[in-house]
Amino acid sequence: MLRRGVDQVDLIVEGIFPRVIHHLAEFATVITHLRRTSAIILTKSVLQHLSSTYFDYTTSREGARWWDSDRTRIGAVAGVLYDIFNTDKNAQILLGVVKGGTGVDSLSIQRSCVLAISQLGRIDEVIQNILATWSDKVYIEHTPVVAQEGTCPQIK
Repeated sequence: MLRRGVDQVDLIVEGIFPRVIHHLAEFATVITHLRRTSAIILTKSVLQHLSSTYFDYTTSREGARWWDSDRTRIGAVAGVLYDIFNTDKNAQILLGVVKGGTGVDSLSIQRSCVLAISQLGRIDEVIQNILATWSDKVYIEHTPVVAQEGTCPQIK
């Protein structure tokens, strides 16, 4: 049942978003008034729509600065995300979706989300989540001690 509702939200977002793009403040207000679950579903649909509309291409990762080739698109989508999620409640929704990892499947939409979150001043929360999820806790907790003792091979 939930998947059918999500599919309907995807269709709605796909149909109205081209018109909503010119009224992002009003769209942000709508998200603010939704229940948390509904706001999360809508946010995932918006991210999916932005990803499929603006990032449906491949970028060659050859070369030293491959990420420069699509930075204008990344910045534009990040600007849209910033305009939608610039209130505290909406920022929490975007952070929750990004931390959860669902709805941000492509590297380009991930970059846009991280840029928007950094513009919102909330990048520390994402970094803490990444460290908690992917890091070796023993290494992180004991690295300062190893560095102080001078036994760390990188520090001389």
